[in-house]
Amino acid sequence: MVQSELRRGRHMQFEEIKHLVDANRNDDIDIFGGEPTIHPEFLKILKYLKTFGTRITLASNARFFSYDEFAKKVADIGVDLIRSSIYGHTAELHDHITTMPGSFEQSIAGFKNIIKYNIPLMVNIVILKPNYKYLKDITQMLIDVGVNEIKYASLILRDNGYDNRNELAVKITESSPYLNEALDLAQSRGVRFVMEKNPVCIAPKYHEFFIGESDPRMDPANTFSKSPACSKCRFNDKCVGVSVRYQEMFGLDELKPL
Repeated sequence: MVQSELRRGRHMQFEEIKHLVDANRNDDIDIFGGEPTIHPEFLKILKYLKTFGTRITLASNARFFSYDEFAKKVADIGVDLIRSSIYGHTAELHDHITTMPGSFEQSIAGFKNIIKYNIPLMVNIVILKPNYKYLKDITQMLIDVGVNEIKYASLILRDNGYDNRNELAVKITESSPYLNEALDLAQSRGVRFVMEKNPVCIAPKYHEFFIGESDPRMDPANTFSKSPACSKCRFNDKCVGVSVRYQEMFGLDELKPL
């Protein structure tokens, strides 16, 4: 229902959301979009969800949190975790990837307000062809802002990004040295981190920090692929491999059993 409304470009009304939530009670509620915070009744919706005492997580680009009053209101209502993403350590790089001028400054200001009001925050760094050489710089920038939880994720090419695959996708053998530098920095600074949508062989030193696919909308069996050699790897059971779209572009020869 939510996805169909997104495709139609329509905000679900409060009563529709209320009916949906009432019919599907759960101990955990994850709010995602589009961008949920631009919904005209977002705060009203959030207040209603909190009446159930459930754990609420929110996926947001954090730009609306650059408004101090909004950030404080969300903190007063209560959110258990905000998940956001960053694509560069400078406005030039980040805004080039998002194609939204000013998005870097707004997101960083949003991160600072989220941290200021003690809302748990995890920032996702998506590993892309334009930014992979700057993973350590992006990590340092987030540390300087005050972020203490980071997720490093490879790109999952969807239909709306597949046409740009040659500009966005990077081989894991090319990104691996830069990712490991970033992870070394994060570990040395006491930052909590995980890796998702990545094969373990991209950073075997940090094998214990790899997690499975967290998006319930994605079926790992149809999203990821492994080489036959992966069956010999001691981390095969916890490793997702690479995306099917990655395999189409680069093959599976880079995957090496450990």
